[in-house]
Amino acid sequence: MDTSPSPTLHTRLHHTVISQFVYQGGGPFEVPPIASEQLSVTLSGGQLMQRNIDGKIKKGVISKGDVTLVPHGANSTWESAEGQASTLQFLLLPDLWASLEEVTHVSSAQIALRDDLSTPDPFVEQLSHTLLAEVQSLQPGGELYSQMLEQTLALHLLRHYSETTPKVSLNLKRTDRFSLSLEYIEAHLSQTLSLATLAALEGLSIYHYARAFKVAIGQTPYAYVIRQRVQRAQQLLRTTNSPLAQVALEVGFANQSHLNRHFKKILGITPAMYRQATARTYKQSART
Repeated sequence: MDTSPSPTLHTRLHHTVISQFVYQGGGPFEVPPIASEQLSVTLSGGQLMQRNIDGKIKKGVISKGDVTLVPHGANSTWESAEGQASTLQFLLLPDLWASLEEVTHVSSAQIALRDDLSTPDPFVEQLSHTLLAEVQSLQPGGELYSQMLEQTLALHLLRHYSETTPKVSLNLKRTDRFSLSLEYIEAHLSQTLSLATLAALEGLSIYHYARAFKVAIGQTPYAYVIRQRVQRAQQLLRTTNSPLAQVALEVGFANQSHLNRHFKKILGITPAMYRQATARTYKQSART
């Protein structure tokens, strides 16, 4: 009898499909062959698991922070003998590897992750929690951040779970100033900005663009966009009487709370405090 669990979350990101499961001890279930590698990260709990991939049986205790990988095309049967665990599963779609070809110098057709069961990986665990939070938050600017996280996860897997070691290189000659994408960000601050769009403007892959941007500008595209939005908000707070909620939307934040959080993080004061301070300064200069 198939006792495969149903996902508590199931969504498509950019080049991955993310599902969250809660596994409890019980009967076996089968996962049919698919064209994508499957990564599973244990977020909490633990259990004794037996897995059969094409006749190859492995047993192990899967604990919080463990990574499990199933190669593409593999037919697998699973049975948890005891315990309960919450896991986050990633289906790594083929176009994920294609998006990295420029920086890895490895054809996506050559990439195959190895079979792995219950390997501790704190880096992947932290990335998984961060990606899950981004998927659930749905904040403006989150698309930039989640794309970078997805690319970082993929490159980590290539470096540590594949027999082919990618060679990452950065060529900044054509895009050392990033003028096209910086102008695009400036003109579209109030809109949802896509890392794929920014990278395409500079003729780079997403991962290559993110890395090269940080080298050239000194911060990630996501951090740069947030800072530009805060600076635009400062200008509006000084020159208009628009309500704070309207200012937040005009500069691309989801709401006033979103603006407040980033504004205070960068400047150390809230937007309301900033407006009051600049208003007092203006009145004092007018009197003199």
